[in-house]
Amino acid sequence: MTAYQEAGRHFIDNEEYGLYHVVCPGSCSRYEFARTILSLTGKTGELKLYPVVKEDAARPTYSVLDNMMLRLTGIEEPQDWKTALKEYLDETGGME
Repeated sequence: MTAYQEAGRHFIDNEEYGLYHVVCPGSCSRYEFARTILSLTGKTGELKLYPVVKEDAARPTYSVLDNMMLRLTGIEEPQDWKTALKEYLDETGGME
């Protein structure tokens, strides 16, 4: 059972209320996320990535979610984002 499934089961079976984030620990920019996908799929040289210039971005510069409520209620956090991304790409065939 994944950490997401365990969290869902916990919410169904218990009377926990509030706003819960269930996200992979760690943080990265959208650029780093895209670069990691290309690296994990062996396609680093096939696409050219361009980081977004700060002045051009219509989004917050830092907006990381936190699993504080999971930790407070003793629910297991998901694995780190790089490990989860690699597993997802392996399971789905990546960018084939």
